[in-house]
Amino acid sequence: MENSSIIGSLPQLTADLRAAIDLWFVFSITIGVSACVLLLLLLATSLYHEKLRKGSKILVIHLLLVQLLICGFNFPILTVTSYQTLRNQTVSINCPVFLYLDIGSTHVENWASTLLAVNRYVAIIHPHQYKYFVSKTGLAITIILPWVIGLSDTLPIFLGIGGRLVFLLPYGCDFTPLGGTTMEYTTAWVTIGAYIPITVMGVTYITLFVRLAAGRCSGRVAVMECQVSMAKRARKIAIARILLSSFVWYCLCFLPDVVINTGLPYLYERSLMMHLWLVSILHIGFAGSTVIFIALGAEYRNGMRCLLRAARDAVYRRGHVSPAIIPP
Repeated sequence: MENSSIIGSLPQLTADLRAAIDLWFVFSITIGVSACVLLLLLLATSLYHEKLRKGSKILVIHLLLVQLLICGFNFPILTVTSYQTLRNQTVSINCPVFLYLDIGSTHVENWASTLLAVNRYVAIIHPHQYKYFVSKTGLAITIILPWVIGLSDTLPIFLGIGGRLVFLLPYGCDFTPLGGTTMEYTTAWVTIGAYIPITVMGVTYITLFVRLAAGRCSGRVAVMECQVSMAKRARKIAIARILLSSFVWYCLCFLPDVVINTGLPYLYERSLMMHLWLVSILHIGFAGSTVIFIALGAEYRNGMRCLLRAARDAVYRRGHVSPAIIPP
């Protein structure tokens, strides 16, 4: 194993525990592959249609790419190495480097999701100021800032401040906190990378929903104009309701592992499978978020149907080549 630190010991594998580990592994890989397929489908749809790769849609493409990095690269490595470790098989991985990229990209995803939420809020509530957010400078800042925060806040941990990135038996690569004053940075690290962006995201979506739901026509507005305005507001409220539901889903899937790993680590010591299943919930989170995303935008649903129809037609044409163009 290419690891400078190996901590802990392997549990005794009973038949029941071995079966539970096998079930977890198959389930995690299945969900991970499903999430990757959905993300690739959304990316292909975005790139296929010109209107889905302009303006704020660039932020969506960026978020999808970050999620694909996590689901298609980080999670498979983490799942396979954990499974190999639990089955007492040889594992070769540089845990500090891998975990720096893994945790850093997770924090990038948190902040990218949050800034996308702010972008949506401004688009609906302050449309006159929205042009600054979709300018080249505004988009560049919105894309670069999550990477700066996510990679810089994890760098001290990579250097051994506040915790260590080690090969931790029986799970494989994992984070272990250090006692003493360095625990203060561990708290700050989790706060910056997870709690702050998720809180801002929640406040943004809740505020958006409340402001839209509380909207009323003033007495000076004509009846017809009021009806048109309220119809538009109803559509926006429906979108805000889905966004709020996606935030609740986000919290349910992504917060438990963070909270337990940093605040209640003794729970993992009591239950081996709890840690493994909470990691799998992250897979479910990304798979479910793509489904919510598809439900959110009619233009993405329509674009996906057009993409699938074009792919089907291309396959059909390839399988039914006209005899006139078949080479001799």
